[in-house]
Amino acid sequence: MNKIKVAILCGGRGRRLKPLTDELPKPLIPLQNKPILEHIFNFFKTQGFSEFILCVGYKGHKIIEMVDDYKTNNQGSFVYSDLGENASILQRIYGLNDKCNDRLLVTYGDTLTDLAIDNLLREHTIKKTLMTIVASKIRNPFGLIEIGDDGLAVSFVEKPLSTYYIGHLVMEKKVFSLITEELLNEPDGKGLVLLFLKLIEMKTLNVFEHHGCQITFNTEVERINAEKEIIDFYSQKENV
Repeated sequence: MNKIKVAILCGGRGRRLKPLTDELPKPLIPLQNKPILEHIFNFFKTQGFSEFILCVGYKGHKIIEMVDDYKTNNQGSFVYSDLGENASILQRIYGLNDKCNDRLLVTYGDTLTDLAIDNLLREHTIKKTLMTIVASKIRNPFGLIEIGDDGLAVSFVEKPLSTYYIGHLVMEKKVFSLITEELLNEPDGKGLVLLFLKLIEMKTLNVFEHHGCQITFNTEVERINAEKEIIDFYSQKENV
């Protein structure tokens, strides 16, 4: 088993999925009759990871109840970090300082991928950066126009391919020392972005490209699509 701990961020409110999230925290919304969080646990266990830190917040007691039930039939170590419902992503990560060893894997509690984690960790080690974030390609459905100060078009790119962060990262413990009070006081999401920018300036943020499956959802329409995608996710794994 891999000794690196996996921190799962599962404290958000999932406002765009109301009314489902009036009763359930987003990581407990089921896909094919299992909470997406359970799918995430099972994936990481197949990759050799068994130590999890759950960063809970909104309706965290329900996540704890789900994990207690999961543990009756599944081995693993599960500990909790609860900074309350209003903590930012960066605050939740910073709260893990005393709960990890030299290196930490961080992922979102609403995102399932078939990421090759051994390859991610190998590249991170080779690059010797303080952090590696995982990114995928996305096709913008629109033609993008750049406009000059005079109102004339400078460029037009039809449906460009962009790279975006998919919510997985591996970080060295030294990163905690770079997280200042100022960053922690930034609104949710912004603090993490500013940390990324600081690491970019230091030339110590690596990007690992993931070309496989990614299942996540923020709206009811996306959740319905995810129900279908997760069937394909397991079918592809069986055919490998």
